[in-house]
Amino acid sequence: MIRRLITFAMALCLLSYFAGMWIESSMAMATPLENLYDQTPQAICNGTGDMRAFFRQIGFAEDFRVTASMRDEALSRRYYRLKLNPAAIPILRDKLLTNWTLGHFNRATYENCLSARVKRSRNLPGWWNLAETPKTDTIMLAHGSDATWFVTLTADGEACFMWAH
Repeated sequence: MIRRLITFAMALCLLSYFAGMWIESSMAMATPLENLYDQTPQAICNGTGDMRAFFRQIGFAEDFRVTASMRDEALSRRYYRLKLNPAAIPILRDKLLTNWTLGHFNRATYENCLSARVKRSRNLPGWWNLAETPKTDTIMLAHGSDATWFVTLTADGEACFMWAH
């Protein structure tokens, strides 16, 4: 009786093992229905209005000019490239670091670390490469545990913003 039970249990384990391998291999061979990363980023009509609203939220009132703004629906991101007066960069940096977390306990900032850098992808705009230069400040503004904004500031007055939603 016990010998039959052990034999049955071993046969059931062996059958389960091969069934699991078959299901796993058939899932690995399945092709995705749609390749989302083939979608190209598109221009944003009112990028200046988006940045003006964000700057109003953090209390930054200096002049700026949006030179490029794009949205990437595949990755749920928006990219903005700005030109500012070089003297306004330290003011912007200070406003980002202080007013983002002021009064919000679930907000955090990360400066010049691996978390503050945008992970590479094919859909990143070509002008985002200025984030790779050594004399840039990289800042990630997080809301809860999710990254909300990635910011790259250069001393010559250029700034790149990426909003992830």
